Amino acid sequence: GGVALDNPHPNPAPDWLSDKSWAEIVRCSQLPAFRGLIKNFKEKLEEWKFVCDSSEPHTVPKPEPWGTVSNRLQSLVLLRCLRSDKIIPAVRDFIVDYMGPTYINPPTFDLPGSFADYNCCSSLIFILSPGAD
Repeated sequence: GGVALDNPHPNPAPDWLSDKSWAEIVRCSQLPAFRGLIKNFKEKLEEWKFVCDSSEPHTVPKPEPWGTVSNRLQSLVLLRCLRSDKIIPAVRDFIVDYMGPTYINPPTFDLPGSFADYNCCSSLIFILSPGAD
């Protein structure tokens, strides 16, 4: 996100929507594909709250018209505004759907092949890191 210098639109739901997320929505609504987003958001607060509160907001249908007029990339932009913590699983799904799981799943480690490439001038170094694939 950018730096919010001046936001003339007050947050319509400060109890569940952070000011940062609201500022992102306001900035997003300045893009041609998202014209009317602020008005729609204010009119359908409960529906947007349902999306925000979901454990998998990238799989929940967005309030109309954003559920049908936005493409998958635009849905990622909306998700980035609302729940930036869920952008990684959404991007993974996007990549799998458009490019295939090959680009998400790490290749299996081939120990015999690696050992065959080994010689006295090139070492095999294994780095174990918690959380790494």
